[in-house]
Amino acid sequence: MTHYPYDRLVDVREPRLTRAMDEVRRRKEARRSARSAADACRATLDALLAEREHSQHQLLRNDAGRLNTASLARLDLHLDLLATRAGEAAKSLSEANDRLCDAESELTEAQSRYHKLHAKRDALIQHRRQWTKAHRRGVARGEEAAVEDSLQAEPGVLRSAGLPR
Repeated sequence: MTHYPYDRLVDVREPRLTRAMDEVRRRKEARRSARSAADACRATLDALLAEREHSQHQLLRNDAGRLNTASLARLDLHLDLLATRAGEAAKSLSEANDRLCDAESELTEAQSRYHKLHAKRDALIQHRRQWTKAHRRGVARGEEAAVEDSLQAEPGVLRSAGLPR
């Protein structure tokens, strides 16, 4: 039997497709990791902002002068420290969100490459099916024609088989 002329192309596409799928998996893991880091930064920032708000409310509740001067100074320093840490956490969150955006973009590109390779391989496989079907039909027709030619070449065979001429 004659082999499909593009079998080598189909065979070459399989490892490419596997590598592309592995790349998609790696990119999904990178996205998951970036999302986790962004969530952790957001949780840290939320905790700092909540603590800062609580400290501000504590400072505002001191309307009757319950806190002494040292306590007020300590609370003020604490508020400054929380503001600094919240600024750093906001910067970290922004960077984490940028990394997440990059990871999602890279994942989209990897998925696109995978789907493109998959479509090319599927088209080759479909072409191979059509080619094989047409080749088999051609071989069968050739065999039929050969049988008919051989039968016509030997007229005695037709009479002995009881077939009309």
